[in-house]
Amino acid sequence: MSLRDPQVAELRRAFEMVSTQRLTMLITAIVPREVVADPEATAYVIYGSAMQCAYGLAGHLGAPPIDAERAKTALADFIERTLFPK
Repeated sequence: MSLRDPQVAELRRAFEMVSTQRLTMLITAIVPREVVADPEATAYVIYGSAMQCAYGLAGHLGAPPIDAERAKTALADFIERTLFPK
């Protein structure tokens, strides 16, 4: 509905902004700047990746192309590698 209804789009955008702001605060608190130079951009990418994965697994884009557990594992690995590289 956020593509068709302006009020729903506004609500979705507000939720996205708050989510990204909170992720930014969390990343800033737990990850050194040497690891994540731009916490806000990183939060935006992590949020977008997680949401797109969730939409896909929920079937919003048709049948998911891979098993849900594989996707969840890959997303968790991506986030861990981004925030806590070895």
